[in-house]
Amino acid sequence: MTQTEMDETQTRVTVLAQIVSREVLGGMGLRPPGLPYRLAQVLARPGVMRMARLLAQADAEAGRRGLHAAGEVLLERLATSCTAQGAEGVPAEGPVLITANHPGGLELLALLAQVRRPDVRVLSNPQPFLQAMPHVSPAMLYLSADSAGYFTAIRQVVSQLQAGRAVIVFPAGQMEPDPGVTPGAVEFLERWSASSGVYLHKVPETRLVPAALTGIVSPRAVQSLFVRGCRPPKARQRTAAFLQLLVQLLARDRWPIHIRLVFGAPVGARELSPELDPQTLTAGTRALTARLLERLGALPSVGVPFTGEGA
Repeated sequence: MTQTEMDETQTRVTVLAQIVSREVLGGMGLRPPGLPYRLAQVLARPGVMRMARLLAQADAEAGRRGLHAAGEVLLERLATSCTAQGAEGVPAEGPVLITANHPGGLELLALLAQVRRPDVRVLSNPQPFLQAMPHVSPAMLYLSADSAGYFTAIRQVVSQLQAGRAVIVFPAGQMEPDPGVTPGAVEFLERWSASSGVYLHKVPETRLVPAALTGIVSPRAVQSLFVRGCRPPKARQRTAAFLQLLVQLLARDRWPIHIRLVFGAPVGARELSPELDPQTLTAGTRALTARLLERLGALPSVGVPFTGEGA
Protein backbone atom coordinates (compact mmCIF):
# COMPACT_ATOMS: atom_id res chain seq x y z
CA MET A 1 0.00 0.00 0.00
CA THR A 2 1.40 3.39 -0.99
CA GLN A 3 1.62 6.33 1.40
CA THR A 4 -1.21 8.03 -0.49
CA GLU A 5 -3.43 4.97 -0.10
CA MET A 6 -2.58 4.77 3.61
CA ASP A 7 -3.47 8.43 4.06
CA GLU A 8 -6.76 7.95 2.22
CA THR A 9 -7.61 4.95 4.38
CA GLN A 10 -6.86 6.85 7.59
CA THR A 11 -8.98 9.77 6.44
CA ARG A 12 -11.83 7.39 5.64
CA VAL A 13 -11.54 5.74 9.07
CA THR A 14 -11.67 9.16 10.75
CA VAL A 15 -14.78 10.16 8.81
CA LEU A 16 -16.44 6.80 9.46
CA ALA A 17 -15.66 7.05 13.19
CA GLN A 18 -17.46 10.38 13.39
CA ILE A 19 -20.46 8.95 11.56
CA VAL A 20 -20.58 5.72 13.58
CA SER A 21 -20.39 7.60 16.88
CA ARG A 22 -23.26 9.88 15.89
CA GLU A 23 -25.41 7.08 14.46
CA VAL A 24 -24.88 4.55 17.26
CA LEU A 25 -25.43 7.01 20.11
CA GLY A 26 -28.40 8.50 18.29
CA GLY A 27 -29.83 5.02 17.80
CA MET A 28 -29.57 4.53 21.55
CA GLY A 29 -31.64 7.66 22.10
CA LEU A 30 -28.76 9.95 23.09
CA ARG A 31 -28.45 13.46 21.66
CA PRO A 32 -25.73 16.10 21.96
CA PRO A 33 -24.62 18.22 23.68
CA GLY A 34 -25.70 16.95 27.10
CA LEU A 35 -23.49 15.25 29.67
CA PRO A 36 -24.98 11.75 29.07
CA TYR A 37 -24.10 12.05 25.38
CA ARG A 38 -20.54 13.22 26.05
CA LEU A 39 -19.97 10.50 28.63
CA ALA A 40 -21.33 7.83 26.29
CA GLN A 41 -19.15 9.21 23.50
CA VAL A 42 -16.02 8.66 25.60
CA LEU A 43 -17.07 5.18 26.74
CA ALA A 44 -18.04 4.13 23.23
CA ARG A 45 -14.89 5.42 21.52
CA PRO A 46 -12.93 2.10 21.53
CA GLY A 47 -15.86 0.28 19.94
CA VAL A 48 -16.52 3.14 17.54
CA MET A 49 -12.93 3.10 16.27
CA ARG A 50 -13.04 -0.67 15.78
CA MET A 51 -16.28 -0.32 13.85
CA ALA A 52 -14.83 2.44 11.66
CA ARG A 53 -11.77 0.34 10.81
CA LEU A 54 -14.00 -2.66 10.12
CA LEU A 55 -16.19 -0.63 7.75
CA ALA A 56 -13.11 0.63 5.91
CA GLN A 57 -11.83 -2.95 5.60
CA ALA A 58 -15.21 -4.16 4.32
CA ASP A 59 -15.33 -1.37 1.75
CA ALA A 60 -11.87 -2.30 0.51
CA GLU A 61 -12.97 -5.94 0.17
CA ALA A 62 -16.02 -4.82 -1.81
CA GLY A 63 -13.67 -3.07 -4.21
CA ARG A 64 -11.49 -6.17 -4.57
CA ARG A 65 -14.01 -9.03 -4.55
CA GLY A 66 -17.52 -7.59 -4.75
CA LEU A 67 -20.34 -6.55 -2.47
CA HIS A 68 -20.81 -10.04 -1.01
CA ALA A 69 -17.26 -9.84 0.38
CA ALA A 70 -18.15 -6.71 2.33
CA GLY A 71 -21.14 -8.56 3.78
CA GLU A 72 -18.96 -11.50 4.77
CA VAL A 73 -16.29 -9.35 6.46
CA LEU A 74 -18.84 -7.44 8.51
CA LEU A 75 -21.06 -10.41 9.32
CA GLU A 76 -18.20 -12.59 10.56
CA ARG A 77 -17.18 -9.87 13.02
CA LEU A 78 -20.55 -8.51 14.09
CA ALA A 79 -22.53 -11.76 14.43
CA THR A 80 -21.79 -14.97 16.29
CA SER A 81 -23.21 -17.22 13.59
CA CYS A 82 -25.51 -17.20 10.58
CA THR A 83 -27.52 -20.26 9.60
CA ALA A 84 -28.96 -19.89 6.09
CA GLN A 85 -31.29 -22.09 4.09
CA GLY A 86 -32.33 -21.86 0.45
CA ALA A 87 -29.67 -19.46 -0.87
CA GLU A 88 -28.74 -21.92 -3.60
CA GLY A 89 -32.14 -21.30 -5.15
CA VAL A 90 -31.52 -17.61 -5.86
CA PRO A 91 -31.25 -17.32 -9.68
CA ALA A 92 -27.69 -16.59 -10.82
CA GLU A 93 -28.84 -14.30 -13.62
CA GLY A 94 -31.84 -12.36 -14.83
CA PRO A 95 -34.05 -9.93 -12.90
CA VAL A 96 -34.62 -11.00 -9.30
CA LEU A 97 -36.49 -9.14 -6.57
CA ILE A 98 -35.43 -10.22 -3.07
CA THR A 99 -37.79 -9.04 -0.34
CA ALA A 100 -37.00 -9.38 3.36
CA ASN A 101 -38.09 -8.28 6.80
CA HIS A 102 -36.01 -5.62 8.52
CA PRO A 103 -35.41 -6.36 12.23
CA GLY A 104 -32.37 -4.19 12.85
CA GLY A 105 -29.51 -3.86 10.34
CA LEU A 106 -27.48 -7.07 10.32
CA GLU A 107 -30.04 -8.64 7.99
CA LEU A 108 -28.53 -6.75 5.06
CA LEU A 109 -25.10 -8.25 5.80
CA ALA A 110 -26.56 -11.76 5.97
CA LEU A 111 -28.36 -11.29 2.66
CA LEU A 112 -25.31 -9.83 0.90
CA ALA A 113 -23.10 -12.66 2.15
CA GLN A 114 -25.52 -15.25 0.72
CA VAL A 115 -26.54 -13.54 -2.55
CA ARG A 116 -23.26 -13.71 -4.42
CA ARG A 117 -24.36 -11.98 -7.60
CA PRO A 118 -21.98 -9.24 -8.78
CA ASP A 119 -24.90 -7.13 -10.02
CA VAL A 120 -26.89 -6.98 -6.78
CA ARG A 121 -28.40 -3.64 -5.77
CA VAL A 122 -30.01 -2.59 -2.47
CA LEU A 123 -32.83 -0.13 -1.92
CA SER A 124 -31.93 1.76 1.25
CA ASN A 125 -32.68 4.88 3.20
CA PRO A 126 -29.74 7.29 2.97
CA GLN A 127 -27.21 6.02 5.52
CA PRO A 128 -24.22 8.32 6.13
CA PHE A 129 -21.83 5.43 6.77
CA LEU A 130 -22.83 3.71 3.52
CA GLN A 131 -22.43 6.97 1.63
CA ALA A 132 -18.91 7.23 3.05
CA MET A 133 -17.93 3.83 1.60
CA PRO A 134 -16.89 4.48 -2.03
CA HIS A 135 -16.96 0.84 -3.15
CA VAL A 136 -20.22 -0.08 -1.43
CA SER A 137 -22.23 3.08 -2.03
CA PRO A 138 -22.62 2.71 -5.83
CA ALA A 139 -24.64 -0.48 -5.27
CA MET A 140 -27.13 1.37 -3.07
CA LEU A 141 -30.35 2.84 -4.45
CA TYR A 142 -30.99 5.62 -1.97
CA LEU A 143 -34.51 6.69 -1.14
CA SER A 144 -34.94 10.45 -1.26
CA ALA A 145 -36.48 12.16 1.75
CA ASP A 146 -38.93 14.33 -0.21
CA SER A 147 -42.52 13.52 -1.06
CA ALA A 148 -41.48 12.20 -4.48
CA GLY A 149 -39.16 9.64 -2.87
CA TYR A 150 -41.60 6.74 -3.25
CA PHE A 151 -41.96 7.24 -6.99
CA THR A 152 -38.22 7.79 -7.40
CA ALA A 153 -37.62 4.46 -5.67
CA ILE A 154 -40.11 2.75 -7.97
CA ARG A 155 -38.29 4.09 -11.03
CA GLN A 156 -34.87 3.12 -9.68
CA VAL A 157 -35.82 -0.45 -8.85
CA VAL A 158 -37.75 -0.94 -12.09
CA SER A 159 -34.77 0.31 -14.07
CA GLN A 160 -32.42 -2.14 -12.32
CA LEU A 161 -34.79 -5.07 -12.86
CA GLN A 162 -35.23 -4.16 -16.52
CA ALA A 163 -31.44 -4.31 -16.79
CA GLY A 164 -31.56 -7.90 -15.51
CA ARG A 165 -30.09 -7.25 -12.06
CA ALA A 166 -30.93 -8.55 -8.59
CA VAL A 167 -32.42 -6.02 -6.17
CA ILE A 168 -32.82 -6.40 -2.39
CA VAL A 169 -35.68 -4.42 -0.85
CA PHE A 170 -37.13 -4.12 2.66
CA PRO A 171 -40.80 -3.32 2.01
CA ALA A 172 -41.50 -2.22 5.59
CA GLY A 173 -39.23 0.79 5.18
CA GLN A 174 -38.69 0.78 8.94
CA MET A 175 -37.53 -1.49 11.74
CA GLU A 176 -39.78 -4.53 12.20
CA PRO A 177 -40.18 -6.91 15.15
CA ASP A 178 -37.43 -9.51 15.34
CA PRO A 179 -39.38 -12.76 15.78
CA GLY A 180 -36.78 -13.93 18.29
CA VAL A 181 -37.32 -11.09 20.76
CA THR A 182 -40.46 -9.12 19.86
CA PRO A 183 -43.96 -10.46 19.07
CA GLY A 184 -45.95 -9.35 16.05
CA ALA A 185 -43.59 -10.07 13.14
CA VAL A 186 -46.25 -11.72 10.96
CA GLU A 187 -48.85 -9.06 11.75
CA PHE A 188 -46.36 -6.33 10.84
CA LEU A 189 -46.27 -7.61 7.25
CA GLU A 190 -49.59 -5.80 6.71
CA ARG A 191 -47.65 -2.54 7.06
CA TRP A 192 -45.36 -3.42 4.17
CA SER A 193 -45.40 -1.02 1.27
CA ALA A 194 -47.30 -2.10 -1.84
CA SER A 195 -44.16 -1.39 -3.89
CA SER A 196 -43.17 -5.05 -4.36
CA GLY A 197 -46.38 -5.63 -6.30
CA VAL A 198 -45.67 -2.58 -8.44
CA TYR A 199 -42.15 -3.80 -9.28
CA LEU A 200 -43.45 -7.20 -10.34
CA HIS A 201 -46.28 -5.62 -12.32
CA LYS A 202 -43.91 -3.36 -14.27
CA VAL A 203 -41.22 -6.01 -14.88
CA PRO A 204 -43.23 -9.27 -15.02
CA GLU A 205 -40.25 -11.38 -16.08
CA THR A 206 -38.78 -10.75 -12.62
CA ARG A 207 -38.40 -13.73 -10.28
CA LEU A 208 -39.48 -13.00 -6.71
CA VAL A 209 -37.34 -14.52 -3.95
CA PRO A 210 -38.85 -13.81 -0.51
CA ALA A 211 -36.56 -14.06 2.52
CA ALA A 212 -37.11 -13.94 6.26
CA LEU A 213 -34.70 -13.48 9.16
CA THR A 214 -34.58 -13.68 12.92
CA GLY A 215 -31.81 -13.53 15.51
CA ILE A 216 -30.73 -10.10 14.28
CA VAL A 217 -31.07 -8.76 17.82
CA SER A 218 -29.50 -10.70 20.67
CA PRO A 219 -31.97 -11.69 23.43
CA ARG A 220 -29.27 -10.84 25.97
CA ALA A 221 -29.04 -7.33 24.55
CA VAL A 222 -32.79 -6.86 24.94
CA GLN A 223 -32.64 -8.19 28.51
CA SER A 224 -29.68 -6.02 29.51
CA LEU A 225 -30.14 -3.45 32.28
CA PHE A 226 -29.56 -0.51 29.95
CA VAL A 227 -32.15 -1.68 27.41
CA ARG A 228 -34.78 -3.33 29.59
CA GLY A 229 -36.45 -0.09 30.65
CA CYS A 230 -36.82 1.34 27.15
CA ARG A 231 -40.38 1.90 25.99
CA PRO A 232 -42.14 1.16 23.67
CA PRO A 233 -40.92 -2.29 22.45
CA LYS A 234 -39.68 -0.79 19.17
CA ALA A 235 -37.42 1.61 21.06
CA ARG A 236 -36.15 -1.29 23.17
CA GLN A 237 -35.32 -3.37 20.09
CA ARG A 238 -33.69 -0.42 18.33
CA THR A 239 -31.51 0.45 21.33
CA ALA A 240 -30.49 -3.20 21.71
CA ALA A 241 -29.61 -3.44 18.01
CA PHE A 242 -27.18 -0.54 18.25
CA LEU A 243 -25.72 -1.31 21.68
CA GLN A 244 -25.01 -4.96 20.81
CA LEU A 245 -22.67 -3.88 18.00
CA LEU A 246 -20.37 -2.06 20.41
CA VAL A 247 -20.49 -4.97 22.86
CA GLN A 248 -19.70 -7.43 20.05
CA LEU A 249 -16.66 -5.40 19.01
CA LEU A 250 -15.33 -5.01 22.55
CA ALA A 251 -16.30 -8.39 24.06
CA ARG A 252 -17.06 -10.78 21.24
CA ASP A 253 -20.09 -13.02 21.79
CA ARG A 254 -20.78 -11.70 25.28
CA TRP A 255 -24.25 -11.16 23.84
CA PRO A 256 -24.40 -13.92 21.19
CA ILE A 257 -26.05 -13.01 17.89
CA HIS A 258 -27.22 -16.17 16.12
CA ILE A 259 -28.84 -15.10 12.84
CA ARG A 260 -31.25 -17.41 11.04
CA LEU A 261 -32.11 -16.74 7.40
CA VAL A 262 -34.39 -18.64 5.06
CA PHE A 263 -35.01 -17.96 1.37
CA GLY A 264 -38.18 -19.02 -0.38
CA ALA A 265 -38.17 -20.69 -3.78
CA PRO A 266 -38.14 -18.27 -6.75
CA VAL A 267 -41.60 -17.53 -8.05
CA GLY A 268 -42.70 -15.75 -11.21
CA ALA A 269 -45.00 -12.74 -11.11
CA ARG A 270 -47.68 -14.50 -13.15
CA GLU A 271 -47.63 -17.43 -10.73
CA LEU A 272 -48.83 -15.02 -8.06
CA SER A 273 -51.24 -13.14 -10.31
CA PRO A 274 -51.92 -14.17 -13.93
CA GLU A 275 -53.39 -10.69 -14.47
CA LEU A 276 -50.32 -9.04 -12.88
CA ASP A 277 -52.55 -7.15 -10.47
CA PRO A 278 -50.24 -5.09 -8.16
CA GLN A 279 -52.42 -5.61 -5.07
CA THR A 280 -52.58 -9.36 -5.59
CA LEU A 281 -48.81 -9.47 -6.19
CA THR A 282 -48.19 -7.56 -2.95
CA ALA A 283 -50.56 -9.83 -1.02
CA GLY A 284 -48.76 -12.86 -2.44
CA THR A 285 -45.39 -11.50 -1.35
CA ARG A 286 -46.68 -10.96 2.18
CA ALA A 287 -48.21 -14.44 2.33
CA LEU A 288 -45.00 -16.12 1.18
CA THR A 289 -43.01 -14.16 3.76
CA ALA A 290 -45.44 -15.12 6.53
CA ARG A 291 -44.83 -18.79 5.72
CA LEU A 292 -41.07 -18.24 5.84
CA LEU A 293 -41.31 -16.56 9.24
CA GLU A 294 -43.07 -19.68 10.49
CA ARG A 295 -40.33 -21.88 8.97
CA LEU A 296 -37.61 -20.01 10.85
CA GLY A 297 -38.53 -21.89 13.99
CA ALA A 298 -37.29 -25.12 12.40
CA LEU A 299 -33.74 -23.81 12.02
CA PRO A 300 -31.23 -24.30 14.87
CA SER A 301 -31.50 -21.42 17.34
CA VAL A 302 -27.73 -21.58 17.92
CA GLY A 303 -25.47 -21.86 14.88
CA VAL A 304 -21.80 -22.73 14.52
CA PRO A 305 -19.72 -19.70 15.63
CA PHE A 306 -17.69 -18.05 12.88
CA THR A 307 -14.43 -18.15 14.81
CA GLY A 308 -15.07 -20.67 17.56
CA GLU A 309 -16.50 -20.33 21.03
CA GLY A 310 -15.07 -17.43 22.97
CA ALA A 311 -13.07 -16.05 20.04
